[in-house]
Amino acid sequence: MLSHPHDHLVRAVFGDPARAAALLRSMLPQRLLLQLDLATLQAVPGSFVDPELRGRAADLLFTVEPRTTARTRASFGPPPAGQPSGEADESTPRLIHLLIEHQSSIDRWLPLRLLDYQRAIWERWRREHADTRELPLIVPAVLYHGGNAWPAPADFAHLVDAHPEEQAGSLDFLFHLTDLTQVRDGELRSTVLDAAALLALLALKHARTAPDLRERVIDWVELMNATARAPGGRAALMLVLRYLSITGERIGRAFLRDEIAPRLIDPGAKETTMTMGEELIAEGHDLGQRDLLLKQLRRRFGELSEAVVARVRAAPSEQIEVWALRILDARSLSEALAEA
Repeated sequence: MLSHPHDHLVRAVFGDPARAAALLRSMLPQRLLLQLDLATLQAVPGSFVDPELRGRAADLLFTVEPRTTARTRASFGPPPAGQPSGEADESTPRLIHLLIEHQSSIDRWLPLRLLDYQRAIWERWRREHADTRELPLIVPAVLYHGGNAWPAPADFAHLVDAHPEEQAGSLDFLFHLTDLTQVRDGELRSTVLDAAALLALLALKHARTAPDLRERVIDWVELMNATARAPGGRAALMLVLRYLSITGERIGRAFLRDEIAPRLIDPGAKETTMTMGEELIAEGHDLGQRDLLLKQLRRRFGELSEAVVARVRAAPSEQIEVWALRILDARSLSEALAEA
């Protein structure tokens, strides 16, 4: 089973700078886009997400050059040869750091977590630029694909217990929120995204909530074929189909074999989809064990959060066996689902 499917899909598809740039064009306001040269987007390796949150969130960090006048280049890694750390190079522009965060469930404390990410980014940047006197700008962009509309303002200030007149001078920042529950499919299709990126967003939006998911997936076959024809697209298509089979109800072996594979044009994609369908036969028993464990957890500890269900769905088979035994004696949900 694929561990942390939301995280894996977002990172694999939008970790590519070209797709990230297309996504950011649909997420950021025009006034900001006019200041950024997204053709210069470069991925920064590493993660700034707390390991405890892995599977609920994925951070993607990029550097991008602004279209404005030249300033000091601020980038991760050692400075260019012959240039001391922190020394201004007036021939190159300052870099802005774009943080793309995906969120599959509502979290009131997301702004505080974004603040933690930014602090970690700045601390790492200071360690690598010991002589610097300025910090690079960070622009947080959040892609939300939960079951209900995001209920809170996209800012930090609403978390602070203070009247508006008391807010002056206190810490505040905005983040750019794209709530897929509030974006129609037609609007997504009208954005400048390649087929793989659009297919991934549609899967994120509908896999867990759409009652007509099978019909929707069949409607996406044209996108699947366009994805498979693109360089590296076959791997992206298989990743989306695997994601759908893990997170979406009724997307199983027979559906992939009988409904999707025959509609695919690319021979390699068709064959791989058929193979994936056969693999799901072997996973059927495993899925049954997960369903049984979820029923037991609900009976013992009450209704489960979406994050807990996703964790059980994505855990390795060996972990499921451990949890199934532990539930007999566990006194709490957290004790039952502690890592082996």
